[in-house]
Amino acid sequence: MNDDCSPSNSFEFVQEKFSKQIKEGKIKLHRSDERLGETGNVISLIKMARGKYISILYDDDLLMPYALKHLYETAERYNTDVIHASFVLISPSRVSLTCKPFDLPYL
Repeated sequence: MNDDCSPSNSFEFVQEKFSKQIKEGKIKLHRSDERLGETGNVISLIKMARGKYISILYDDDLLMPYALKHLYETAERYNTDVIHASFVLISPSRVSLTCKPFDLPYL
């Protein structure tokens, strides 16, 4: 996670809520010295990444249970470099819901 000089307390929230995972190295937490903007922040995160795969989530994104597991298994099975998943769009008022179902061929 990279905090891009956010005025929210998201950095402190993650630091407190996930302190065990941070200590174990499962979550890496970084705070930018200056505001990078969306593109600069993503580039910075990609440069810091050390895993085989990268998943980019924004502060208003949620994942369904096991979503990363399914994406990982699909990438491995088809030896792909890039995967784009389906999504569910929830309006700010949470009244309307538009759903694009996952299209995972092996499920």
